[in-house]
Amino acid sequence: MITWLTILGFIGIISIFSIISINEYNYPMSDHSYYIPMLKHLLNSELYPNDYLVTQISSYPSALWPLMIGIIKFTGIEIPIIFFILYVFSIYATFLATYLLAMSLFGNQQVAFLSIFFLLFTQLGFASVGLVENGLVFRMLSLPLVIFAFYAFFEKRLVLAYILTAVSLLMHPLTGIFSISMIGLASLLLYKFIRIKQLILAVVLFGLISGPIFIIKFTSTGSGMPLIATHGWLDIMHLRSAHHVFPSTWNRMDFINSAFTILVLIISLKYRPQELFQYRAIQYFIVAILFMVAIGVIFSEIIPITIMIQLQFLRSMVMIYYFIPLFFANYYIQEMRQSTSITDVLPLIILAIFVFNIFSVTGSTILIMLSFMSLMVITILWRLYALSSKSQIWLSSHQWISNNILPIILILSIIFIGIYGCVRKGTFTIYNRDDAEWIDIQIWARENTSPKALFIVPPYLYNFRIESERSVLTTWKDGTVAFFNESFGLEWLDRLALLGYKPAQSGDTLDYVNFDQAKNILEPIYRNLNKEKILNIAQNIKICEVYFVTFNDVSKLTLTLQYRNQNYSIYIVPTEGTECKDIP
Repeated sequence: MITWLTILGFIGIISIFSIISINEYNYPMSDHSYYIPMLKHLLNSELYPNDYLVTQISSYPSALWPLMIGIIKFTGIEIPIIFFILYVFSIYATFLATYLLAMSLFGNQQVAFLSIFFLLFTQLGFASVGLVENGLVFRMLSLPLVIFAFYAFFEKRLVLAYILTAVSLLMHPLTGIFSISMIGLASLLLYKFIRIKQLILAVVLFGLISGPIFIIKFTSTGSGMPLIATHGWLDIMHLRSAHHVFPSTWNRMDFINSAFTILVLIISLKYRPQELFQYRAIQYFIVAILFMVAIGVIFSEIIPITIMIQLQFLRSMVMIYYFIPLFFANYYIQEMRQSTSITDVLPLIILAIFVFNIFSVTGSTILIMLSFMSLMVITILWRLYALSSKSQIWLSSHQWISNNILPIILILSIIFIGIYGCVRKGTFTIYNRDDAEWIDIQIWARENTSPKALFIVPPYLYNFRIESERSVLTTWKDGTVAFFNESFGLEWLDRLALLGYKPAQSGDTLDYVNFDQAKNILEPIYRNLNKEKILNIAQNIKICEVYFVTFNDVSKLTLTLQYRNQNYSIYIVPTEGTECKDIP
């Protein structure tokens, strides 16, 4: 057996190369366009006083808000550093929990190591949900807790499993709800394997720990939305978030990939976990997930119920995607052990490359292919050597190499692909990676305007709020928040209309528009804004200090230029005669 020090070091190496290369850390990422302004507003209420976005903090209840605020106020550490530290913790904890879970299920270190390796490359899940994200989102901090909870459950430590699930729910409610549904159903159906008193105690503690988040949620802004979703809100959901909740809008490949995913899991279940309890629990986990997916389809597409759409049950399918690396790793190892010739191994290798290339993000395809090719070539060579008669004598006297060859191969493969990725991607940084000119105008805005100022910016460019610490008229990303507040969603659509945007409609609902499509639609609209339209926007939003950000190659406006760099220009918008008022 490999020592724990070696195991922790192995996980550390994988974590490092995941962060700096394979799943290269990114700050800020798209979700940070509302995370960070909300956090800064909580730290200093004088920031963003006229921004409609920060009024929606209650739509994102999470214990991470007070945690981050407490750390920042106590230590004085900058937000980018806090985000990076928490991200590193989440990545390492996720891989460590994966190792423990694989060991619990299969009792095989080779399977556990290979599970981590496969998880490293499984980034895209069902309903456009990532597994290993390349930046800090609340879901990433909740994930390791959920995996540890699964591990505790498989070890029949119910109280610990329910406590960890409750804490994960405090951090990211959706992830917590998915996991407690799985563990809860398995607990009920496997009552013969567990102690009822322990289960009752676990449920009580879960309720006590997670209760506050439900109270906050149901007393928050937007919680008074009607039971049956209104047509206006459904329109906004179809326009902005159909990729999460409306499978009727998905393309054929989404369903093909999902079907293939289920098929891979079914094939991998050829080799069961060590204990019957664990195998039954996995079966009930899958039943719970499929039930949630069915609820998600019925109550979004057929009978649109507001709370069911907000719970985004289709995204629970990501939990099945999480278990695939573990079960496929076990299947891979078992099939390799039983192979008697190289022809037995080749189909398995091809399947492995195909499976994880399907799951990958497009930009990482070449990294994944190189990594798997290096792994598989070395594996084939080793298998050929292991099958030769002469090698058996040598292997018997070199047990350490024989027992540890797979971790060694994995580490060499990860170092190789990690170094290649570093060279290919360039300088690594934990700070703002946006375009330097885009950051420059944000800094100018922060240093030269009032905190009450509002900026009209290209709505397909994000993160202006982060460095400027100033309010923004709207962006396409803002529409994400409409999930939890119809009034906000209608306001978001009205602000886009002020810019001249009119959503397309097919049948009874608005057409879904992804980020790339939004840029193609909104860019010409924004570039064609003239003085009259800009003044009309200022009169409608009723803010006293308004600025307009545009591109240098746009025809000069008859407005007063305040600042210009190589790419962007900032003009002040006259508001004389406008009845100004701050957003409460």
